[in-house]
Amino acid sequence: MTNYLIDHVLTIAKKNYFTELSSLNAHPNVRYVLELPYDYILFEFYDELYKVIYNTDTEINYEVARNPEMNQKVRQLGQEKESLLQPLYSHPSAYDRFGYRHSCIVYFLRIKKREYWVMEPGKPKPIDIDIIGLMTNFSNQVECSVKFKQNLEKNVNAYKKVLNDWRTWADKNMKINALSEIVFQEDTVKINITFENDFEDFLVVLIVMLYETRKKTSINLIRFA
Repeated sequence: MTNYLIDHVLTIAKKNYFTELSSLNAHPNVRYVLELPYDYILFEFYDELYKVIYNTDTEINYEVARNPEMNQKVRQLGQEKESLLQPLYSHPSAYDRFGYRHSCIVYFLRIKKREYWVMEPGKPKPIDIDIIGLMTNFSNQVECSVKFKQNLEKNVNAYKKVLNDWRTWADKNMKINALSEIVFQEDTVKINITFENDFEDFLVVLIVMLYETRKKTSINLIRFA
């Protein structure tokens, strides 16, 4: 039986960082596009070679590393993917003062067998994320806790608005069965979420939305379990 470390590699970026958003779906390497709240887009860039790259068989990995044709193909795929996000990579903030380009990756997240790249030019300061608890979570229930730098009423209200926006969007995709009441514990707030089935994409969307509104909420840590 063939095992893969990663089944899906997904990228998230603001709409204005796409070269040609209207034709994204038509690209031969793009097999999944999802419009997110707050003007973000999630898409999957795929090639059959990824089945080899992300294989858990160490012998296969070794053969890939030694194969110049495969390495060249990997580089070409990377360049092709970058061509979809030219406004991102050509943004002035994408380069340091010496002209070297930043990675433009805010988050590199692996949740179960999905890998997510959240992209933004420059080196923005992200919210700390703890997703270790998801590695042993085999149910459809997830606990989400957030920690505030400033636990003021305006910050909590901003957080509640993000949750409402996220729930409204997720309900359109029929993914959430239940969202518990918010539980306050000093500077931390917890909620429990019950999903219908796979929840990886939807948790990452929540992370992105909280990242986008971090100045309003003052959240500096998100933990899932």
